Amino acid sequence: MGAGVEYAITNNLTARAEYRFTKFETFENTLEPGIAIEEEPEFHTVRFGVSYNFSTY
Repeated sequence: MGAGVEYAITNNLTARAEYRFTKFETFENTLEPGIAIEEEPEFHTVRFGVSYNFSTY
C-alpha cells in the first residue's frame, strides 16, 4: 500500500516522492523452549528521487 507523486521541473528534469507501507502476516518466533514471541512486523518507507532525461525529443 502506498502513494507517490512525480513533478516535471523542466522538460528534462523530474522530481518524485513515494510513501510505502508494508505489513507482514503475524508469525511466532521461538527464543528457547517454552518462550515464544508473536510478531507482526510492519515498515513505513519514504523515498525521494530526481531524474534527468538526456533524450532530445
